[in-house]
Amino acid sequence: MSRVIKSIVRVAVPVIVALIPGAGPLAVAVSSAVATAATGGSFKESLISGATAFVGAKIGQSLQGTFEGLGTGVGEATGLTVADVGPLATGSVPATGLSTLAQVAPAGVSQFGTAAADLFGAPTAFDVFNSLGQKTLGELAGKSVGAFTGMTLESALNSGLEGLDEALEQTGFKPDAIVALKQEARNSLAQGAFTNISGATPKIPGLSDEEFNKIIASGVERLNTSLGPSTTAQAFQAAFGEPPDVLGQKFLTEERDLRRQAFTGEVEKAFPKDFGKDIFAPTLTDDAASRILGEQRSGVESGIGAAQARGNLNPTGGATARQFLEKETDRARSSLDELANVFRQQSISGTESIAGRAGQAARTFELGQPQFDVTPFKEESERFVTQRTEPGFVEKSIRDILGGQQLFDLRKTVNEGGSVQGLVSGPPQKGVLLDQLLARQGASQNRRRGLGVSGSGVF
Repeated sequence: MSRVIKSIVRVAVPVIVALIPGAGPLAVAVSSAVATAATGGSFKESLISGATAFVGAKIGQSLQGTFEGLGTGVGEATGLTVADVGPLATGSVPATGLSTLAQVAPAGVSQFGTAAADLFGAPTAFDVFNSLGQKTLGELAGKSVGAFTGMTLESALNSGLEGLDEALEQTGFKPDAIVALKQEARNSLAQGAFTNISGATPKIPGLSDEEFNKIIASGVERLNTSLGPSTTAQAFQAAFGEPPDVLGQKFLTEERDLRRQAFTGEVEKAFPKDFGKDIFAPTLTDDAASRILGEQRSGVESGIGAAQARGNLNPTGGATARQFLEKETDRARSSLDELANVFRQQSISGTESIAGRAGQAARTFELGQPQFDVTPFKEESERFVTQRTEPGFVEKSIRDILGGQQLFDLRKTVNEGGSVQGLVSGPPQKGVLLDQLLARQGASQNRRRGLGVSGSGVF
């Protein structure tokens, strides 16, 4: 295994894991990757930098917060740099069993394949695994360790065989070091899977190599974690038994679906169910409808007064006409409310259309596309709602829908009064004159209010 030094790390894995409350297998793997960031292994780097990915956000954020709390100087997750950690970097961390070369390495081993001890002060579990992984336990111990004598350290760590820990202790490793080395052996399997899968999987146009690696690394670790904290190389290979390009496509699809799910959640939060109906409730149009209704009724009342002034209606006829007008008011209000409801439904449909487009964009998101953002849809909806809830706009829209329609029939109202009082006195042509006056009265009302003759509202 080749090594490329990326950063200097002096925090042992168990220390980091102990600092993460409720740390599970994935937390252990991620923290091990952080603690051994000098590996040069793109799997670990991608796993760490993937702290911002959907699949590992909680673990990554928890780990990031832990380092920040220690004042380590860890910056963005993609920085892959862990600075000295005060007393933890002094080479005195008794709880870990990994703080000095003598504590990490088995008895009799005085050097590594590289100058790791000079670089790190205290070697990490990775350094030990990387340098000694292909040596047999018999070589490391300088004596027979039973059935494990001829096994390499790497194969032994991934074997899951009974009595392994005792054999490793006979070789010279301390219990805490054994735990860390097993994790490194597991990471080595994951690194191999990552290399195979990332190399065999076709890249997606528009998706950066960094993002691609994050997704594959997260998929590998997700499947790796599903095997539990302890597994064997045989079980690992069985879990990763599908062709690497098939697994890669599966990981990419899982990530795409996770993002679609997250984006859809953002849309549902921004546009709750029936939110348009709550905004454009019937009360929104009440004031505008009352003004329009009052205006038209006032015109009819004026017409009744004019008919009385011309002698077409006597006091009894006028009173009867006004009683009829009162009864007609409820019917007119009902008709106007139906027209106002047209405006509200247009408005609700408009908000639902915006929410629908947002949902469609979230549900059809593909990797390689610009990251979905619900903000433009929210802003469009806010502008739409602001315009259509402005009182002047509401009233104008209802008037447009109403067009030239009269909610009250002036002729019918006056005739109702005339039918009770009998024929109006005077020559017969007065009936014709009344029709003409009432027609002119209605036309005058339309001109004064500037009513249109058609329209279906603004959408």
